[in-house]
Amino acid sequence: MATEQQYEATASEHPGVGQAIASSTQDATRDWAVTLATPRLIPVALSALLEGLGQAYNRQPVKSAGLVAAGLGLSTASGLNTWLMRRVFRAKSVTIGTERIRPWLLAAWAVTYAFSLWDAWAGAPKPDAEQGGPNP
Repeated sequence: MATEQQYEATASEHPGVGQAIASSTQDATRDWAVTLATPRLIPVALSALLEGLGQAYNRQPVKSAGLVAAGLGLSTASGLNTWLMRRVFRAKSVTIGTERIRPWLLAAWAVTYAFSLWDAWAGAPKPDAEQGGPNP
């Protein structure tokens, strides 16, 4: 309560001070959010590149190997790799796996991919602020 009265008195005497205090509070909140999310985003970004890479970063080798095998196997069997090579990289004569897209296998790959991203986030070490550690 006393702090609010001091703030109001300072703000009325010096109009720019209130804006500076509000701005520094917003910056601190933004910095806290970035600090909170950054260590957990690294394994998610790695899993976005290749299923299981985020789990390897999180030191989960068995889960990593399983997700890499499942992801590569399903993407090859579903025809996704051939489609990517032909449409994105313009390599018309390259075939990796099947010639056609198989929707059920593609759906299974999408589920594996989504699980890999979620598990990389869930398995990442949590920052001190989220664990209830010491406040800065």
